Amino acid sequence: MLPKLDVAETEAITKELDPIKAISDAFVQSLETDRDSIIQTLEAKREELDRQIEAWKAETDKRVEARKLEDLCAMRVLNRSLNQHSIICRIPPKLLGPYHSLYILPLPKARR
Repeated sequence: MLPKLDVAETEAITKELDPIKAISDAFVQSLETDRDSIIQTLEAKREELDRQIEAWKAETDKRVEARKLEDLCAMRVLNRSLNQHSIICRIPPKLLGPYHSLYILPLPKARR
């Protein structure tokens, strides 16, 4: 069994432990402050990344639109080349890759 302490001994022990408790409380408070600042930093970085992603998406959308315009212009050039006695041959996309599936072949020269 533990010995019983009188009031004076309990108060003396409490006085000895008070500085340790104060240091412990200060340490816990600093950890909470650090945690809060880390959370704020991470939230700010996430917001910045979200802005960068939105800007990237907008830039990508612009590039897609520009590519569509380029493809439209290329189709007009193909239509003009049809008037110059060329034929359009359908090529499977696997052979040409992701670029385009139309290829212009000139007509063979007529035998004289």
